[in-house]
Amino acid sequence: MIKRIELVHSGLALAIALLGSGTTQAQNAVNTASVTPPALVSDSNTANNTALDTDPINRSSNLSLSLSDTPDPVAIGNLLTYTLT
Repeated sequence: MIKRIELVHSGLALAIALLGSGTTQAQNAVNTASVTPPALVSDSNTANNTALDTDPINRSSNLSLSLSDTPDPVAIGNLLTYTLT
């Protein structure tokens, strides 16, 4: 989900992009480790030289964003102020 807000006044522009992904897009943190014995060292069990760990990322958020403008309504040619809270 991408929400883009663009505000322009007197040649100055402000763009805000809110990026997120749905809870249906599951992700995992994956960590892989492997070892190799040094030269002249014999490894009798090479099957245990690699390990893989996968952990789910639990998503949660508590973000809220409100956009307000003043004055409302604004007269043509007057300043309109946007406030994000």
